[in-house]
Amino acid sequence: MQTFEDRSIDNYAPLLNGRERDYVLHAIESGWVSYGGRYVKEFETLLAQTFGCADAVTVASGTCALQLAFELAGERDTEILIPALTFAAPASAAVRAGMHPVFIDLNPQTWQIDDELLAAFLEERCVRRDGRVVNTASGRLVSSICLVHLWGDLARLDRIHALARQWNLVVIHDAAQCLGACYKGMPLGASVPDDRADQIIFTTSFNANKIITTGAGGALIAKSQSLCRKARHLSSTAKADTMSFFHDDYGLNFRMSNINAAIGVAQMELLFDRIHRKQKLYEYYATAIQKRMDGVRLAQRTPESAGVFWMTCIELPQPSRSVIEKLVAQHIMVRPVWIPLPQLPVYSRFQYYQHDAFSTHLHEHAIMLPSGPGITEAQVDRVVSALAEACR
Repeated sequence: MQTFEDRSIDNYAPLLNGRERDYVLHAIESGWVSYGGRYVKEFETLLAQTFGCADAVTVASGTCALQLAFELAGERDTEILIPALTFAAPASAAVRAGMHPVFIDLNPQTWQIDDELLAAFLEERCVRRDGRVVNTASGRLVSSICLVHLWGDLARLDRIHALARQWNLVVIHDAAQCLGACYKGMPLGASVPDDRADQIIFTTSFNANKIITTGAGGALIAKSQSLCRKARHLSSTAKADTMSFFHDDYGLNFRMSNINAAIGVAQMELLFDRIHRKQKLYEYYATAIQKRMDGVRLAQRTPESAGVFWMTCIELPQPSRSVIEKLVAQHIMVRPVWIPLPQLPVYSRFQYYQHDAFSTHLHEHAIMLPSGPGITEAQVDRVVSALAEACR
């Protein structure tokens, strides 16, 4: 018989405890199991409302949403400023869209993209020519910024949006980890000035390890109806005339199925209950760690933001690799922080703007703790107990 000590604690197990089964069955019985259908429209409406935006376009993955965003808002052979430490999806999608990443280090306090480094890069490494921004080192135009709101918190939106306005740059928000987050008490879309609606886009992901899941899927969300119409058109194979199969652009089939959207609608009904649950989990972790361990640090959360506590990530005073190995051996599925993208061979040729290489330090010293919405306080106690012992 498996004991409590032997039972595995997943890093992030999905929780499907709403009306997912009922809605999926209804989608099957209706015959709308593929693209289109009631749940796709309903899910998109709920997402647009949650972001405070005009519309949302559901797609097959968060990476699909990013690629659409880059193709809509970016320009081929231009540069895009991206956090140096994040999951690889935004950089991969940017390169696939014909863009060149410039990696910007993280802020050592907030663990978000460092807005001071962003400003310094633009002031020190760029010039304006004919109303455009040129990187003096590469000679290429700089067209956009990609924010990745890490661990469910937010970057400093006021500061970064002001920089984007000053330098006439598009901003793409990778909100895969922060669905439901607010900034200054308002949905993320409320942070977008109306006169910048065509230059700011949000994307998110519904992978199994996100705040809500559809199994697989993502979405592009914007205040601009015209951007969403273009995204929906491109993600539907750019079919301008369904009867004659006339395609007016190089479209792709990125659409989300009605079955996936049915799961999404059920998950959205519990979104804010889940965020509340995740906040309590984060606070319980922080208290338990403070009682049992010295020298462990969590990120300082951005004061203006109300994040969703997607993943509890901690920085250890020592390298984390051996600690991770010890916990995994006890079936506690902690994870390392991603390798900084400039250190991966496929991205090593791109420019990296850094200060004291904090991204490298965090990769070597940080651990992402089990943070699924179904984890219990007893499991947190077991994680922290094993963590304290492994760090001795």
